[in-house]
Amino acid sequence: MNELSDDRREQLDRRNRERVLADERRQESDRRSHKSRAFCGLKAKFDQYSGNALEISGDSVFIVFASPCAVEVGQKGQLQIYQMDGSVIDELAIVSRITEVGIAVVSLEQQSQLSSLEHSIRNGIKWIDDRGSRTVVHFKGELSADSLEDFSKIFAGKPTKRQYILDFGNVSSVAHSGLAMLLQLADYNQGDKEDIRIINSSKEVLRGIALLDVPGIAITVSRQREVLSESSHQFQVSAETLADGTPVVVVRMAEEFDYNCRHGFLNLYQHRPKQTHYRLDFSDTLFVGKAALGTMLLLKQHNGSDDVDRIRIVNCSPNIRRMFEAVDFGRFFAIE
Repeated sequence: MNELSDDRREQLDRRNRERVLADERRQESDRRSHKSRAFCGLKAKFDQYSGNALEISGDSVFIVFASPCAVEVGQKGQLQIYQMDGSVIDELAIVSRITEVGIAVVSLEQQSQLSSLEHSIRNGIKWIDDRGSRTVVHFKGELSADSLEDFSKIFAGKPTKRQYILDFGNVSSVAHSGLAMLLQLADYNQGDKEDIRIINSSKEVLRGIALLDVPGIAITVSRQREVLSESSHQFQVSAETLADGTPVVVVRMAEEFDYNCRHGFLNLYQHRPKQTHYRLDFSDTLFVGKAALGTMLLLKQHNGSDDVDRIRIVNCSPNIRRMFEAVDFGRFFAIE
């Protein structure tokens, strides 16, 4: 038997080290994902194969594809994730796991941008709802200077003495920089104490923001649970029959389709058979979060059909339709 050349031995050693590194990072990502998974649904590519990033955890991302891709575990390639602001994460990655619907890849970069993307998905501002003289802002995760740019958009260009309702129902913590941002909002608004109200904070968050609730600071910290809309995260399900006799599950989507909807949305389809026909009606939906894009891909994954017409998306607002088009959801769903 011929001995391996030094170059060949070095090549095999390097490949083995890369696989060990990828496995260690995957295990770390798996440990983190047991706590929670960051669903996103953003458009993604691995080399020439186009798909969508279902979930991100640490330096690992799971990508689903509309059609099979010919890759192997241990294969290196270029990972690209296209963000909503037009920027692209472009990193060398290695395939760590392959399933029927997609692949898990782990970044090989020393300083991967995937962790920053995961952080942005979990933390900051969910969405801003401007209605008349009132602005309602829904936050998530940690409020800190990491989301300063988005936070400034809450009040930029708006008149002073406006009413703001800051929903902290999904906030886990407020950093010192987050407190400074809230004071910046109060200083800009120049209103009365009741003009800016923080609602639905947990006990832990209340302790952290208690110093805001003092005379001289125009912010009210409410200690009562307030429901902005009873139906904001609820779905309505009905059944219809097509002209050819095909049954269709019709889902009237929630007003706020975000991470809070994940269990309710799962219950809509998890006990239904594969190849079911769905019509997702977005007539009432005001907001779709990145996490909701991921849950929609889970529905597609569960349904197990390559036919995009099996799941139809109808009655989207122009903004929501542009969002679906930006992530190429036409590969998985029929968008009307």
